Amino acid sequence: MIICPNCGSHIADSSVNCPVCGAPTVQNPYGNPYAQNPYGSPYPQQPPVPAVTSPLGWFGWMMLCSFLPIIGAIIMLSSTEDQSAKNFAKCWIVLQIIGMVLGVLLAMLMIAGLGTVWLRY
Repeated sequence: MIICPNCGSHIADSSVNCPVCGAPTVQNPYGNPYAQNPYGSPYPQQPPVPAVTSPLGWFGWMMLCSFLPIIGAIIMLSSTEDQSAKNFAKCWIVLQIIGMVLGVLLAMLMIAGLGTVWLRY
């Protein structure tokens, strides 16, 4: 549906003249680039601008995650709007959990090794 430039009534795309006022419609073979959207805003919607963390903000998040590894990453995950910072916090949490699991396994191996050495003597 297009809008008549003379009277403003809605007419079919294939119409040559407006059925209400008889004014000729301008036919564009590529469609009407200025056709109004009856369901939306007359102005095109601009995409939202994503939040970006400043370099000083990244330094602060790194310090927080360094001093409070899991808790700092959870705080970072819940309080920032920057998607790259959220992804970093998720990655930091996963790496900290992997590090703790490997640390526990290494400690168990060391204790088991010390136990076998201790039993020899």
